[in-house]
Amino acid sequence: MKKQTSKSKPVNIFRDHVAGVQYSDYQLVNFKAGDEIELRREPSNPKDSNAIAVYVHDTRIGYIPRLHCPRFIGLKRDGAKFSGRIVSYNKNNPSWQAIVISVDVTMPTVEEVKEGEVL
Repeated sequence: MKKQTSKSKPVNIFRDHVAGVQYSDYQLVNFKAGDEIELRREPSNPKDSNAIAVYVHDTRIGYIPRLHCPRFIGLKRDGAKFSGRIVSYNKNNPSWQAIVISVDVTMPTVEEVKEGEVL
């Protein structure tokens, strides 16, 4: 008999405006609602060592708002995998309200946690 394994399902943990859009190159890239995003840590960021940049098509379009970064970093430390997408993009809004993203997290299953690993 084959052993069944559980599979973690993604859970939405964030849906909000992208911060710092006005300081990014978002106008140089063509993107739309539904496009995938990538999150990248920026520990050498002079304004915030916990900064998490938001990229679409390999171009930085802004940041996860500062208040939420420690939670993302803690989840990543615990083995989380993130996926995200552009929810909306409105060129007519002020830059700090122009882009809304959604981020899901998938945590490791019990089977994926190594025996003896400190939790």
